[in-house]
Amino acid sequence: MWDSDDTTVNEGMDNIDVEWSCSENGPAERKRSWFWLREVTSRDAENGMDVQGITWDTFNITRQRYREIRLVDYKNYENVQRSHDEIKKEIKSVRTDAQYYKFKYTTLSHKCSIVHFQLRNLLWTTGRNDVFYTHSSRICHWNSVMMKSQPALDLNYNNRNVETPFEISTFACKYNCLLVGGLYGEYAYRRLDAEPIKFGKITTDSNGITNHMDIIESRTGSVVAVISSNDKKSRIMDLATLRFIEAYDFPWPVNCTSLSPSKNLLCVVGDDTDTMV
Repeated sequence: MWDSDDTTVNEGMDNIDVEWSCSENGPAERKRSWFWLREVTSRDAENGMDVQGITWDTFNITRQRYREIRLVDYKNYENVQRSHDEIKKEIKSVRTDAQYYKFKYTTLSHKCSIVHFQLRNLLWTTGRNDVFYTHSSRICHWNSVMMKSQPALDLNYNNRNVETPFEISTFACKYNCLLVGGLYGEYAYRRLDAEPIKFGKITTDSNGITNHMDIIESRTGSVVAVISSNDKKSRIMDLATLRFIEAYDFPWPVNCTSLSPSKNLLCVVGDDTDTMV
């Protein structure tokens, strides 16, 4: 799956309809057709195809030149202004002479939906072949062996008997549990072994965006969810009962909460330059 920030290029791709075919002994050949380019394989990439499926020869710019311009012109949204040169002095440089990943496959038919530009916890893997991702009002499950995607949880109007949309802001998928948080403090939950969907409220606060979720094993061995919200709280939910067993207040909206390996410390970050433990 691919979700690119290269908006200009993606918009330009809307009117391009391309099919690629690779011969056994020659390079990839581009052919005009009525079919969309749906995937890029490792063989396609080896034969020169862009791994994002962008057909650069249809634009008046090369990939390298576009990247150079984007690095200069693109401005990241920043709450705190700080010199990048100062930041570089504090971080550890990453090796550039080693290969950590090797491209295998891109599917262009399945893309994550994003409802908030800052909230991107919208993709989870539960194994080497299973990817869960947001798509409109659904959480979909992509199987890399079958090369197929199907809904794992559908939150459209008909399934919920309500008039307001469930806008997915974050979700977590672990231990056979799927928990979804919304922009208005709501949640949806189901086990992946075909149990029905259950709905509830995390908060009724008007500023109750669900920013982050994680599913973990507690010190007692029970499966719980750690939920970070814009109402300045971190909460622990017992997924067996769907009851909140702990709630922690902070002076600012909470963006992420993580439990230590020893399971006795919480690390919390939010709309502040300090981190709390």
